[in-house]
Amino acid sequence: MVNLPHSFHVQKRAMEMPRSEYIRNYDRYLPKMLEDERAYTYIRQAYDYMELMKPGTILHLQAPEEKLPWLLVTAGAFFSAQDHWMEFDFYVE
Repeated sequence: MVNLPHSFHVQKRAMEMPRSEYIRNYDRYLPKMLEDERAYTYIRQAYDYMELMKPGTILHLQAPEEKLPWLLVTAGAFFSAQDHWMEFDFYVE
């Protein structure tokens, strides 16, 4: 058994699905999320931040429990847009 930090276990239980589900299937979740004004604002700010990143930037995908799915969906949309998938890598510890 792998020993994971306690916070990882708590966060995974709260999300009820793997992080990769939100990233890979961002197009399934994004339209509904954008209907929520708070989510729309957060997603827009996160995407704009990602747009300004320089290649080689390390981005830790961490957010409060409620906002984490929004951030993961944003990352999926960002990496799928244009050639971003060639310029940035995911790093999973």
